[in-house]
Amino acid sequence: MEAERKPPSLLELCVRKAIDNLRHIDGVDSPLLRRILPHCDLEQLTRIESRTATDLTPVTDVLWKGFFQLQFGEENTSRVVDRMRRSGARYRWKDLFRAKTKQQKEVEDRMVEALTNKCRARNAERQSRGIKRFTKLQPSSCKRSYFGGGSGKGGARMRIERGQECAYSRKYIF
Repeated sequence: MEAERKPPSLLELCVRKAIDNLRHIDGVDSPLLRRILPHCDLEQLTRIESRTATDLTPVTDVLWKGFFQLQFGEENTSRVVDRMRRSGARYRWKDLFRAKTKQQKEVEDRMVEALTNKCRARNAERQSRGIKRFTKLQPSSCKRSYFGGGSGKGGARMRIERGQECAYSRKYIF
């Protein structure tokens, strides 16, 4: 024979319903929050804390420590715990989480800026080494034509002599 199950209490039904509708929770008593808040994600926890008039630090500090550990790892969490133990100071995990998030964002921004500057410098270097187009302009006053043909007598003979002079100068001067 099957053991009879007890029907859930009204409180248990309320807690289940509250967990299902976390996005609509604003102000709730502390005993209920102890049962509801472990089911919240980061955004929901932040919203509930900001909209609740009472201080929820005793209830949420453990949750913030868990979020800190998930986000930044066991090593950073143990380092923070050791520092708090050595200094004798007690900080709220919510504040530690926000400070570490801010610090991480600043480091990320600096890295993005450095990468952007490197890319800009690399692009500028590529452009400076690139092929540059020049347009060939005809000089305004020139004795010699760029397009062949000469002016006056002996144009072909003059070109041949100049070519021989250039070959001679290249051979013996350089």
